[in-house]
Amino acid sequence: MELELTETQALIRSTARNFARERVAPGARERDRTETFPATCSTSMAQLGLLGSTSRRRCGGAEAGAVSYALAMMEIAEACASTAVAMAVTNMCAELI
Repeated sequence: MELELTETQALIRSTARNFARERVAPGARERDRTETFPATCSTSMAQLGLLGSTSRRRCGGAEAGAVSYALAMMEIAEACASTAVAMAVTNMCAELI
């Protein structure tokens, strides 16, 4: 069985990867050292649609699906685990609402 990403999934992964490398990773060590919440990263992730990626559009989400969410999460987590946790919790709460 051969599985390939859809165009949307590949775009989300690429967007998350670029964002993680350019915006999340550079300040990760300092945020961890100072125990600072990644507020700027969170705001930017929201603008990119990463904080409601599985939620319905009518509720403000991206409705991108679980695979897209997992791909984005892996990219963010590689750059900064604590930022990934913030992303995961926000997505989880958005789904519940």
